[in-house]
Amino acid sequence: MVCSLSHTQCVLCVCVSVCVSVAVCRYDDLKSAQDNMDLQSTILSRFDLIFIVKDPATEERDAAIARKVSDECVTHICGSVTHSVRLY
Repeated sequence: MVCSLSHTQCVLCVCVSVCVSVAVCRYDDLKSAQDNMDLQSTILSRFDLIFIVKDPATEERDAAIARKVSDECVTHICGSVTHSVRLY
């Protein structure tokens, strides 16, 4: 988009990022992106690119991520790290 202000031309570039969770618990590869996200086509048609990022459910990886996040929080608040992540 080009706009004109007095004698100066401005080129405007806008980037919009949206993050959407799937409508059900897991992404179904047999369904379309629209069906997985449960969004109307009128909304999806406004985006030029759609990137689908899948996070495979892995107990070890999820525990490691949770431990890292809790360590960062504890370090930021208390200044030291204590492992207190419990698996339920």
